[in-house]
Amino acid sequence: MPYRTHTLLSRWVSEFTAAHTTSSTIEVLRQDGFDEDTGLVVLRPRGVDTELYLEPASPGASRFVITLTRTDADITVDSLELLLLSEELKTASLLCDFLEIRSREREELHRVEAPRTEDIDRGRPALR
Repeated sequence: MPYRTHTLLSRWVSEFTAAHTTSSTIEVLRQDGFDEDTGLVVLRPRGVDTELYLEPASPGASRFVITLTRTDADITVDSLELLLLSEELKTASLLCDFLEIRSREREELHRVEAPRTEDIDRGRPALR
């Protein structure tokens, strides 16, 4: 079960933003959970009063989901602003995919590094 700390998520977001152009603000907020340091990825599209939260679909899941927050008022945009917003939603989708890929890679790395139970029980050195 992959666990992502605030520091790890911040590093992944930095990797993503170094490779992708966006006018959105993307940050990782500190979020306490399970007595450990976790993070919540927040994307704020420029010019629109809303936030998108990116987080695992369930605790420990590799799959990420995006929550679009509600606003107190309707959002009215012209065609250009809507086009720009659609680009930022595309960025959110790409970031979601990126976080999933990194999570799966990390999960696979931990699976390979974890000692096999049968080796521990028999006193043999763990295979890596």
